[in-house]
Amino acid sequence: MIDLIPYILILLTISTVALSFIIRVIIKQRGLYKYEISDNNVRYFRDILLIISLTVLVMGLIPMGINIHTLFDQGGRPDQVQPISFIYSLTVHLQTLLLSYLLWRIYRLAGQDFNDS
Repeated sequence: MIDLIPYILILLTISTVALSFIIRVIIKQRGLYKYEISDNNVRYFRDILLIISLTVLVMGLIPMGINIHTLFDQGGRPDQVQPISFIYSLTVHLQTLLLSYLLWRIYRLAGQDFNDS
């Protein structure tokens, strides 16, 4: 079994990296909305990407909030993480990280002006 506190800190690190990617995407999207779009397909695509980005942001904040709460208030929880809980929570956080990174890559590949390292 794995100790709870170090594992939560690892999950919070993964969440922080994921949220940094998705926040960069949302900031970029905000900047792009100030330009007029004549093509309805491009406008629709941009709206869908914004909805996906906001969904990933909200769904990434939920486990992060749970982890922060657990870090400060263990509330009778065991000090060890069961293997099945370890696998489940790690995959949820890695999925959020992957989705955030892929959305960021879409913007990096689609726009020549999104080369902020």
